[in-house]
Amino acid sequence: MEKDFRLIEDYLTGQLNKDQKKAVEDRLEQDPEFKQQFEFEKQLFDTFNDNSWNFADKNDLALNSYKSTVHSDDFQKIKESIADAGKDYEPEKLNRRNNSSWILYVAAAVVIVLIAVQVLLKNSVTNEELYYTYINLEDLPSFVTRNEAPKQTLAKAENFFEQKKYEASIALFEDILIENEKDSRVYIYLGIAYTESGNYDQATKTFNQLIASDLLDAEKGYWYKALLYLKTNDEKASKSLLETIIANKYYNAEQAVELLNKL
Repeated sequence: MEKDFRLIEDYLTGQLNKDQKKAVEDRLEQDPEFKQQFEFEKQLFDTFNDNSWNFADKNDLALNSYKSTVHSDDFQKIKESIADAGKDYEPEKLNRRNNSSWILYVAAAVVIVLIAVQVLLKNSVTNEELYYTYINLEDLPSFVTRNEAPKQTLAKAENFFEQKKYEASIALFEDILIENEKDSRVYIYLGIAYTESGNYDQATKTFNQLIASDLLDAEKGYWYKALLYLKTNDEKASKSLLETIIANKYYNAEQAVELLNKL
């Protein structure tokens, strides 16, 4: 059956020569089962052919990923499974019913395929990729403001962090916390630095300290802890924290909804 799928796909995409195309058309007249399979494949082709993407940017990452999935081996197996299920619809019966059953079958098949594509696409994005998408390291609050010159140690620690010298930044941020526990930004930088250096236990401890504090931005600890769990592939724990953020309308609640839908 897989060979027939490839043959039909080549026919629909214009990749067959004149003789090969004629052979397919002759078979359509002589083989009812092949014709049924061809009609099913054509329905999917009409739904997913490249012309339907004219409205989109051809270089768009999501679009390319979607189209790649449609042509993947997993997708082909899904189509084969649907076609096998459709064998119960005999051509003779379909003709007597004015093809209404066939139309319903194809409509159901397309819905199944769309759902399958969404699942395949979601699984193509790793938790670590989602982590870096939502952590926004470049947008972290800076210790340098227009109205306040940063202390030398804070500036140095931030500079180490931006250069990805996380061990050096950790040492400085730890010293800063000993003297001043009232700056939520220090907890955030320190927790992320621990995360990026692979010290996940200390990262968890740091974000827990922020959450337990009486600081104005204490709730931000939930967001960064959820991302920490995402990076460590603890999806269950990450989802639980995201749900807490959404329920309580904590920091980044809207992004939490968006991220939760991708998990």
